[in-house]
Amino acid sequence: MADDDEGFSLEFKQIINFLTKNAVWLLIVVGIVVHFNGLFGNFIGDDKSQIQSNYIIHSLSHIPQFFTGSTFVPTSGTNLAGPFYKPLLSLSYAVLYALFRATPFYFHAFQLILHITNGILLFVLFKKFLKEHIALLLSLLFILHPINSEAVVYIADLQEPLFFCFGLSALLLAMKESLSPKRAALISLLLLCSLLSKETGILFVLMVIITRLFVRWYKTELLRSMMYAIPPILIYAFLRFGVAKMFISKFPGMPITLLPLSQRILNMPAIVFYYLKTFFYPSTLDFFQIWIVKRITLTNFFVPLIAIGLFFAALILLGVYTYRKYNSLFLPYLFFTIWLLAGIGLHMQLVPLDFTVSERWFYFPIVGLLGVLGVAWQAYSGKSHPKQYLTIALGVLAVLTLTLFSVRTMVRNANWGQDYFAKKDYQQAVIHYQKSVNIDPSLGSYYNIALVYMDTGDLKNAELYYLKALAANKTQPDHEDYKLVGNKIFEDLTSIHIVSREYMAAEQLASKAIAMYPHDGLLWGNLAVSQYMQGEKVSARHAITTALIQLPDNNEIQYAYQQITTNQPIQIGK
Repeated sequence: MADDDEGFSLEFKQIINFLTKNAVWLLIVVGIVVHFNGLFGNFIGDDKSQIQSNYIIHSLSHIPQFFTGSTFVPTSGTNLAGPFYKPLLSLSYAVLYALFRATPFYFHAFQLILHITNGILLFVLFKKFLKEHIALLLSLLFILHPINSEAVVYIADLQEPLFFCFGLSALLLAMKESLSPKRAALISLLLLCSLLSKETGILFVLMVIITRLFVRWYKTELLRSMMYAIPPILIYAFLRFGVAKMFISKFPGMPITLLPLSQRILNMPAIVFYYLKTFFYPSTLDFFQIWIVKRITLTNFFVPLIAIGLFFAALILLGVYTYRKYNSLFLPYLFFTIWLLAGIGLHMQLVPLDFTVSERWFYFPIVGLLGVLGVAWQAYSGKSHPKQYLTIALGVLAVLTLTLFSVRTMVRNANWGQDYFAKKDYQQAVIHYQKSVNIDPSLGSYYNIALVYMDTGDLKNAELYYLKALAANKTQPDHEDYKLVGNKIFEDLTSIHIVSREYMAAEQLASKAIAMYPHDGLLWGNLAVSQYMQGEKVSARHAITTALIQLPDNNEIQYAYQQITTNQPIQIGK
């Protein structure tokens, strides 16, 4: 470790020494305090279809099925639905559900524990390159930065800290100069776990190879590193493409995916600028980022282009400066620069993603940016006679930044708890979801409003917005939203017809929907009831028997089965 004399007073050095000696405890305490208010949120958004209504993860006996599909409740058959391959995410949900059932607090707590663990592992990583107090500051920034709030508080984003924990553990193990066969095998296993948590784990495969080349700069080291970096990729490819039959994910309804590569390139300056701006000035944070740059203007193209041009010019100058003046810092500079570029590069829309930008996607790149800033700080403090007033100013700025970022993160965590629907604040829910419709008049936006009206018993408006949802998706029946919630729409529409005594309409719609969702027990149940109420008792018995096979534990299906098979009247709505 380099000399710690930076012009600090004796008292200030004593404070720094105390904090660094208790770094792990400090990271734990800060992590809990800053994210404490995020522990009490409900299940929101994708949490509901990945956990609450996802009967596949409700039993550990279904573990093999986690590797044959995605992460959402099946819409047909028994394979989990969705565009992503993350079997360890489903496994994590299943274990938590087995231990604590559908109690959000424990899911939030596990996610926070993972995030704090990642902060501690980063402290270990930063210490290998930088002074201990700089490493501590960078780790604190990682734990409390507002841009990471989504990855900590939103349960559906558990894959972010999960893949990161596995990948970073593998990287730290790879930093030893000589690797035993057991350690190499463990590195391979951890990289595989990272990939099975999220596809972005491929970045850790890259960084492990680079790390080995930095540790042992031999021509044969590249080949050796491939021996434990390639097997995880091959196993992952076999499971995803061979077993699950899941290939390249497509998101046909999102604006960025509708653009050809040439137009996506025009969006790249704004994309990179968004991440850099949000890192330094996280004033505006938003989950649903689907904006696109449609034409070149001063504000949406040239200003971002100039800003990121200045940033990368400064990055290059820092590299030249460290190479010439502080050669020992050039390797850390190179390491974290590659980390930053790889992380941002994967999310620049060369391959179109579901959103234009997303805060959770910066969970990996932020480490590279923090590392580069740490190298710059250490390069300055490495001067033989650093100016004390500048050193103190930097210290005050660091404390002020930590404080302001902590407050902003707490506010952001509270925003994630504003699930108006779950809190039964229906008026606010409609207002909130109507804003989503104004931004993105898609199936998912209309679907959310329809759910609110269903919960309030306003069946007329619920039917109206369900039909709008279907109409919005009419030209894109393969849209992922349709695959995820299409069966739910038909379930509720047929139920509305039944409650409204429109039995023929219910039968016709249920028959049409069952052709698309043949394993949906609720649709079979609604078909049976609509047939039974029209006197079609034989058909109704067949339908309700099929429904009971699909949903043997459903109380409504059990009731309908009992009434239909014994020729008893059905009380609609029971």
